[in-house]
Amino acid sequence: MSHRALGLARSVQGLTWDDCRLLVESVVDYAIFMLDAEGCVATWNIGAERIKGYAPSEIIGKHFSAFYLPEEVAARKPWRELELAIELGRVEDEGWRVRKDGSRFWANVVITALRDSSGGLRGFGKVTRDLTARKRAEELARELVREQAARAAAEAAEARVREGEERYRSLSRRLEVVIESVGEGITVQDPEGKLLFANSAAARLCGFTTAEELVRTPRDELVARFDVLDERGNPVREAALPISRALTGDPSEELLLQVRERSSGKTRWFLGRTSPVLGVDGKPELVVNTVRDVSELRRQQQHEKYVAEATAALSTSLDYEQTLATLARMLVPAFGDWCAVHLLEGGELRQVSVAHVDPERVAMAREYHRKYPPDPRQDHGIWKVLRTGQSELYNDVSAQRLAATVPDAERVAMLEALGLTSILIAPIRARDTILGSLSIVAAGSERRYDERDLRLLEELGRRAGHAIEQARLYRAAQESAERALEAGRVKDEFLATVSHELRTPLNAILGWASLLQGRSTDASIAKGIDVIYRNAQAQAKIIEDILDVSRIITGKLKLESKPADLVAITRDAIDVVGPSARAKQIEIELDSPGEFCPLVGDPERLRQVVWNLLSNAVKFTGQRGRVRVEIRQEASTLVLRVSDTGIGIEPSFLPYVFDRFKQADSSTTRRVGGLGLGLALVRHIVELHGGDVSAESEGPGKGATFIVRLPVRAVVAPEVVIEPATRADARTPAAHAAVSLEGLRLLVVDDDADARELLKLVLTHAGAVVETAGSASEGIEAMQRFRPHVLISDIGMPEEDGYSFITRARALAPVQGGGIPSIALTAYTRAENRTKALAAGFTTHVGKPVNPDDLVSAVANLAALVRR
Repeated sequence: MSHRALGLARSVQGLTWDDCRLLVESVVDYAIFMLDAEGCVATWNIGAERIKGYAPSEIIGKHFSAFYLPEEVAARKPWRELELAIELGRVEDEGWRVRKDGSRFWANVVITALRDSSGGLRGFGKVTRDLTARKRAEELARELVREQAARAAAEAAEARVREGEERYRSLSRRLEVVIESVGEGITVQDPEGKLLFANSAAARLCGFTTAEELVRTPRDELVARFDVLDERGNPVREAALPISRALTGDPSEELLLQVRERSSGKTRWFLGRTSPVLGVDGKPELVVNTVRDVSELRRQQQHEKYVAEATAALSTSLDYEQTLATLARMLVPAFGDWCAVHLLEGGELRQVSVAHVDPERVAMAREYHRKYPPDPRQDHGIWKVLRTGQSELYNDVSAQRLAATVPDAERVAMLEALGLTSILIAPIRARDTILGSLSIVAAGSERRYDERDLRLLEELGRRAGHAIEQARLYRAAQESAERALEAGRVKDEFLATVSHELRTPLNAILGWASLLQGRSTDASIAKGIDVIYRNAQAQAKIIEDILDVSRIITGKLKLESKPADLVAITRDAIDVVGPSARAKQIEIELDSPGEFCPLVGDPERLRQVVWNLLSNAVKFTGQRGRVRVEIRQEASTLVLRVSDTGIGIEPSFLPYVFDRFKQADSSTTRRVGGLGLGLALVRHIVELHGGDVSAESEGPGKGATFIVRLPVRAVVAPEVVIEPATRADARTPAAHAAVSLEGLRLLVVDDDADARELLKLVLTHAGAVVETAGSASEGIEAMQRFRPHVLISDIGMPEEDGYSFITRARALAPVQGGGIPSIALTAYTRAENRTKALAAGFTTHVGKPVNPDDLVSAVANLAALVRR
């Protein structure tokens, strides 16, 4: 098979169907078409129609066995060839085939199995070439040779040489008409290698004007003109040459060789086949060679290889300067002797990479660029390419041209030392933007570039530009992400600081209001204390909602799932909003199927859901209204319905009721305040549990209903003790039974005097002996002197914070209090703050503002550890 057909056949494998269609439509000398997995014709090109005689409508969909001889079809040869192609990936065959009109032609056929990315068979690619003319010429040649051999055998022995020469001359004349019409070079040699015949094509391939001139050239002189190399560029031994193999009886096969002309250094690629002509004694009497120049095909394949390797090199790293250097090294010396890459940076041009076939000349090339950088004012060279976006080709860089183009004698001398012979310059382009230039130089060789080489370099420039653009976009995205992370960190720190600064005074307000509730006999004062307490609670809730929204946005809101009871959670939430409801004479009714509605979830967050819904219902319901809470189980889902008789929701606002910061009335005259965060938190928490929430309303003034659906997730027996965790900052003053701290010594460390005084009062009323300290250093001294049973410390303190303080405390000996239980009582309430506090050495973490009863209970629980 010819090398061109072989290359085309190999190229089919791995192409998409669209690629194959484009390839097929561009080839007329070959029948190239696709078969489906069953062997039926799927595509049909012009070459196939010309060679086989079928129009596309006549053959597409029919089995390709229609092209085989009847006896081959009967022997199932077409099917065996498909099986071999599936097994081996490719099968090649030569033989007679049948045209539409029944005529036969000698064909070279390659069938390639086509597979998708997962290895599945998609079909077959089939390439057929009509070699009838060559076959008949070879048969005619062999017939003529046999005829002359038979005639020569009958002649007398003394006339054998003379008549043999005449026979050879006669053979040459008879073959000339046939062989001259063949585009391939054809020669005939005797067993000693003497050239007996050559056609004009062979003469041209060997660099001769006429075939006679080639035949007259002595064999030794002909051999001395060329170096014969294999595909890797290694010299081919004489014993491995096709003629030597044919004379030893080796089977004929095509061989790809490089032939380099020693005088010029020019190298061409040839695909040849040698066939012996046997005499009456069965020994080779003549050798027929057919040779075809496949240099252009090899060049195209090499260009495709450059593009593939460049694409791979440019995609290996996002450091585009490194990949550009890799590209330059890859192109030298295969494509050029010298490669340089320049990039535009603002208005400046920077050489980012240079490679030379001679490593010693890299320094020379860099020195030339340093002394004579490209001049932006020149009307040729790199800057012209950058300005116009048009590539430049200098096919022959002679000394005269250098002298005419470069005015400086020293520069001319440096360029002549580099040995420039041919130059290509192409832009590095990303869409419509010119990023730089890619230059390839042939130096000290006979290589000359042409338009095809320029198109290759332009393609490499486009791919380099795309790689640079992607790398810069990735770098910009990374920088943007880093800025976003930094902004998020700053925001988190700001929120933590704001939370701390707001929670600290709220802790004192809630603590004192809690202590004063029920102690005044003056109704107006008692009412004022209740108002202060409720509003402080509302302020604490707003702070917590803001922090929760921040956690939602950053994905830091996590669940701590465990067995819980939705009924108990709901009753606890009703207790919390009870004072607000009673102030407006609103009745809250609970309807549940029993004492328990168990599920698996985060009790704290579920309580937040119910509390928000109830708070909203009370907030938007007028005096003497009604709120109804209903709990039902439907299969594996718990349904919570909170209905009110309040102001209702506009139908147009219902789709947005759960959006952050969305409020039906956001005017300055609205009757109900708030940030519009509660329902957004409800939706997110419910969805984190795998449930959903919806809202219903018949319109303004007709109330609203919110429906929460939660999956049970696990079966929890009623007798299991379920603790509906509650948020300390939202409990009512009477939520705990009285707890005694009688006999306990407690140390309170806080830099805020109001906080110290409040904590001391709360804990003293519970029966404890309390010592206070205003700093970490005072706290260390008090621990060794006072020997407390439990330590309560703030985190945010000047000079030395609570983390450092507890670390120092834990370093004390046990007899000095180094191992006592401790509470981090702080306004820094984020999860990372809790984790950091526990890691530093605190036993537990309690957030401000804290209900006094909750604090007493927490201290009592830790004191139990001491009493054990």
